Amino acid sequence: MGKLSLIDRFTATLVGMIAYLFVTLVGRTLRVEWIGARNVERCRQGTKRKAFAFWHGELLTLAYTHRNRGICVLVSRHRDGESIAVALRRLGFGIVRGSSTEGGFEGLFEMCTRAKEGLDLAITPDGPRGPRHRAQPGVLYLAQRTGVVIVPIACVAVSRIVLNTWDRFQIPLPFSRVIIAHGAPLEIPRELGVSAAGEYTHILERALASVGEEARAHVRPKVRRWIPGRKARYRSQGKEPN
Repeated sequence: MGKLSLIDRFTATLVGMIAYLFVTLVGRTLRVEWIGARNVERCRQGTKRKAFAFWHGELLTLAYTHRNRGICVLVSRHRDGESIAVALRRLGFGIVRGSSTEGGFEGLFEMCTRAKEGLDLAITPDGPRGPRHRAQPGVLYLAQRTGVVIVPIACVAVSRIVLNTWDRFQIPLPFSRVIIAHGAPLEIPRELGVSAAGEYTHILERALASVGEEARAHVRPKVRRWIPGRKARYRSQGKEPN
């Protein structure tokens, strides 16, 4: 993607500021419960740098709960990524622009540099365009090059809107109870063959699925899914969408 025009940049900044205000205001009302926090403590006690891995659809809530920690996030160079970058900077994250599809290698190299400087990282293995819940190899590359351990995270809000987008993007409703689960740290060997890299990709996917099930086991969410049409309407159902 080329440089944004002045109008596009202004629009992206405006949308990003609105998103920041929304996340901050709603986030202050959330009742957050943590599961598996000891897994993060294990990394700290061992002085291990971390790369938090979570699915793209859970970004919004985690942006609030993990704000102001100096965590470095890989954000897409697509136009939507500009708005996300504006909001995340305001929330105290470091930003690296790139993705698995555009500017990927440059972004990953810069993330490696940030890790070597001692910063923790955050990455969505299925971002920025999917397929949903299918890990791309970028996070494994980061772990190999820098020695960071991957900490899988899952987030579930009891009351939330789920958008009808490729990632089933979740928006927690005010005053919702939120469960955030951290899985066991995953260490990636420095040397991996092609077959081994594929196996570790599946291991990461299974780890994220497992921690997601652990989070969902603590709630029975009522999902409100956005249904596009002439008149916007919601559909409520008692189970997690596929």
